[in-house]
Amino acid sequence: MAFVANNEGYICTGLDNGTYQTDNWSYNPTTETWTEHRKLEGTTTNGTGFDFSAVPRAYGVAFTIANTSYVTLGSKDTQSLSCWAYSPTDDSWHQKTEFSGASRTLAAAFGLGDYGYVGLRVGGSIRYDDLWKLEPATDVD
Repeated sequence: MAFVANNEGYICTGLDNGTYQTDNWSYNPTTETWTEHRKLEGTTTNGTGFDFSAVPRAYGVAFTIANTSYVTLGSKDTQSLSCWAYSPTDDSWHQKTEFSGASRTLAAAFGLGDYGYVGLRVGGSIRYDDLWKLEPATDVD
């Protein structure tokens, strides 16, 4: 997945030769440098107890709202509805409320104003032509 936050481009997760990737990198076009960030593995996220291993996935989507980026949908063993927020300021991930639409892979997503929008694409043999507005302000307790 790819997203932009704080004027840097980020790439994270994905699938490489059958292995789910746990890395998270940013590219600074001003300095032309790559920086590796916290890997998405292990069982704690800043003391909140969430499992980082739930973030990596293939065929998911990402969008950014006000310099916080979100990843959702995609698949890892099964299709995922989970939504995670990434703060580049402190290199932390936090689980948000799940996507409430139908599970799907290879969807379209974008951030606009205070909301993220996710929709379209394929879920199994079903083709979706819907668009969902996400208000991912709520953390999972």
